[in-house]
Amino acid sequence: MNQIVSQSQRRRLMNFLGPDLLILLIFFLVWVGLGFIFGQHILHFIEGSVFYALGSFVIIEFVYFAFQHPRIIRATPAERRQAFRHSITIARDWVPFAVLIAVYESLRDYTALIRPDSIDMSLYKIDIALFGIEPTIWAQRFAHPLLTDYLAFTYTLYLILPLTLGLWLYLKNRRKDFLEMSMALIIVLYVGFILYCIFPAGPPRHFAPILHQFEPAKLPSYWFFNWAQGQMDNLTVMPTRSSFPSLHCACSALALFYSIRFGNLWPRYPRTLMWVYAVPVISLWISTVYLRHHWVPDILAGILLAYFAYYISPKISKVYENLSEKV
Repeated sequence: MNQIVSQSQRRRLMNFLGPDLLILLIFFLVWVGLGFIFGQHILHFIEGSVFYALGSFVIIEFVYFAFQHPRIIRATPAERRQAFRHSITIARDWVPFAVLIAVYESLRDYTALIRPDSIDMSLYKIDIALFGIEPTIWAQRFAHPLLTDYLAFTYTLYLILPLTLGLWLYLKNRRKDFLEMSMALIIVLYVGFILYCIFPAGPPRHFAPILHQFEPAKLPSYWFFNWAQGQMDNLTVMPTRSSFPSLHCACSALALFYSIRFGNLWPRYPRTLMWVYAVPVISLWISTVYLRHHWVPDILAGILLAYFAYYISPKISKVYENLSEKV
């Protein structure tokens, strides 16, 4: 009897954790361990984009309880317990977003711990070999305040894009799909973190050998770019070591891949969802060069990383599901 109870408890625990939380926990422990080994302060949780995930979680909880409120008042104790358990499930599903985004906001503190030198010159040489001219220098011929502010705006959407798609999945009761996408985002951010540490690189706008070639030296802006750039520089502790791969491109590419796959969220117009995401995603990719934030290899590496996470996440889910059934 004890054996049966023990197996049942293990299965419930595995079902509650899921592969997404398990991977998050493993990566988080590695991250904390690196900080401990190298003497780095750990956690800048109350910063920047973490509020996007927490906000989505609060909205989900609010909508759920607003919808259930009359039923909960008239419900039996058992039904109220069921509503409370569902609330716990919502928290379990969304809090990981807040954790991994908060970790991402402080990743750049770690990028000089393992390798102190940067690979900027190598990335610059690859750009020249591919195009004959540094793309950020070529793109400055299109400089205009409206274009600068538009692209600066799309650059800020890198986490909002996957989060909005995740919110839509969740409100459509597509929890399994939501959890798979959540796991893919966890993989993208933490693998990106590891690559930051192994290949520290800065943006072209901080690369001394080409600074004199920027004309204008500062991109023209009516307002948004100047404000957004100031906010980014304030939050980025080490802006010269967090470019490869471009996690802006990786997170947005992930949203694009899943918008294509989940076109049936909008069944009457399945391709519309793809275009809703394609326009800001492609604009974001262009912005990384125009705004002088990334080298082309950063962009390519970010998109490949997103595809790797998109490809492997359903396979991990399937393996975990089979293991759970055997417990």
